Amino acid sequence: MRIEWTSYIQTNNELLDSQHKELFSRMNRYFECAERNPRPQELIETLNYLVEYVKTHFKTEDDIMTQIEYTRQKEHRKSHRELTEKLVEIYKELIENGASDELHEKLAKLCQIWYVAHINDFDKRLASYIKAYNRAHQSQI
Repeated sequence: MRIEWTSYIQTNNELLDSQHKELFSRMNRYFECAERNPRPQELIETLNYLVEYVKTHFKTEDDIMTQIEYTRQKEHRKSHRELTEKLVEIYKELIENGASDELHEKLAKLCQIWYVAHINDFDKRLASYIKAYNRAHQSQI
């Protein structure tokens, strides 16, 4: 499994796109690690590495939404909470039950949902709002 960054999901916001690329890198690192059949602790650490960056990325977006008084932040934050909860559930499952094809498939589906739905819907709308905000306030967020 590999998740590729393409221009199709580019938001045209430098900060968001750079963080999305890092998220993809961390997702791919997990799947590459899983393919090597590593020791359990290595896989746990690799998934934790992804979980922590997801939290960092969502906090960045949440802070921006607060700063610019984004009109759709309630639903955007809800999506963040749901994605984080699902990712943490998978992480806990890995710790409690160990790696399995089913667990890897769950994570792959979550990454694809995040990839398609969240970036292409929520984050592209946020990026457009940021661009309009920057023009109106002669700022650069």
